[in-house]
Amino acid sequence: MVTCFIRERGSGTRTYQERALSQLNLSSYLVKINSTSLIKNMIHANNGFSIVSKSILTPYDIKNRSEKHKYCSPFLFSYA
Repeated sequence: MVTCFIRERGSGTRTYQERALSQLNLSSYLVKINSTSLIKNMIHANNGFSIVSKSILTPYDIKNRSEKHKYCSPFLFSYA
């Protein structure tokens, strides 16, 4: 089972996370985190994945990515 970090209820991102997880049909252990910085740190430590707004990504997060996969990596996804 894969760990997925999600935002708290009421967060605009949470709506997109729930929609994407439903569409992807992933069997994930969900961990609610109220901090986007902490979510990014957990992902960078390879502790799981998340579906985040591309507005929180920095050049560090997306360096060395092709234009097609500019905001995607095995551990960091952007869902718009």
